[in-house]
Amino acid sequence: MIDYSIVNSALLISGIGMVGIFVFMMIFYFVIKLIDKFFPAK
Repeated sequence: MIDYSIVNSALLISGIGMVGIFVFMMIFYFVIKLIDKFFPAK
């Protein structure tokens, strides 16, 4: 018998982790774009 509350919280935590990583990557990408705009390559 599987305890579904444990499975549910594991899925929730991994889902939040994946969304958090995705948001962090998007922010990082836009920061790099802004830096590139302010300091264009020679």
